[in-house]
Amino acid sequence: HFRRSESLDRGRAQPDCWKPLVGTMGGETSKMSPAVLGAFGKMAKQDCPDDKFWGGLLATPATISAIPADAVRKIVKEQPANVARLSRACVGRIHQACSVQDVRGMPAADRTAVLNCVSMLTSLLPVLFEGEGEHGLVETVWWKGLMPVPEGEAQQQQQQAMPLAEPLMSCILCLLLRPGIGCDMNGCDPNRALGDSVVSHSFDKARTQLLKLLLVTCSQTLYVTPDEYKKTDNRWLRFYSAQPPQMIVPIVRSWLATIFSYDPVGMGIPYSSAVVSDTQEEVVDATLHALIACLDYTPPSTAGDNAPAPAAGTVST
Repeated sequence: HFRRSESLDRGRAQPDCWKPLVGTMGGETSKMSPAVLGAFGKMAKQDCPDDKFWGGLLATPATISAIPADAVRKIVKEQPANVARLSRACVGRIHQACSVQDVRGMPAADRTAVLNCVSMLTSLLPVLFEGEGEHGLVETVWWKGLMPVPEGEAQQQQQQAMPLAEPLMSCILCLLLRPGIGCDMNGCDPNRALGDSVVSHSFDKARTQLLKLLLVTCSQTLYVTPDEYKKTDNRWLRFYSAQPPQMIVPIVRSWLATIFSYDPVGMGIPYSSAVVSDTQEEVVDATLHALIACLDYTPPSTAGDNAPAPAAGTVST
């Protein structure tokens, strides 16, 4: 559903780990409630600085599976400041969930709001990546934490920087280890033997959403030319690979437990997933691709000096 980037049009082969991202986010036929559709229509037509507007959007009881890509592109073109506000609102709500030790205790409406934010960012980021050379919103909003300034207008005063990229990635890793959304109580225990890990499938859909967002954050590589690909470091993957062992080890263990606990034969019916919905297959597929993407990361030797080096005592996935 996304317009192919210049680098893909030029014939650079896609690594297999990125193939699930093509045509799965920002679906044009995404079903949204009239209220949500109205909110996104308003975002494209006028500036929305009112916090009540964003609070109302995130509090919608309806499930938001994805945002149509054309709707996102229109907001990016007409009201880029609303892109920044939507990004900040979603990351802020996801960050709030990280303060809850067991998400199972959250009200259902709050849990739906968190997953809606995950879905919206999963749809938003690829559209920002594909047009970064034109609008620069990923650098301005996500890495520098600034509000975009319209062309022809000078910066009136020093803005309070609110970088979003690293806080979001930290929240994704945090929630993947949170009981009630990313795993069950036993699945997050790093002291259990891998073969004894019990993988609950109660939260497969939520875990799949988080893994897809993780993959999307790493996918900016797809939207650069071959020459840029060789010279530019992927700061998103760099951040994940530079996490300390106390974070990386339980993440990798939970991914391996998810993968090895899956029985691909299932009911013994060939292509049964085409007939019966299988959330376990979806989460295993997303887990495999997330693991491959992280293991495949190697910082380019010609990366710029601005790329942060892994901290001492960290492990690279």
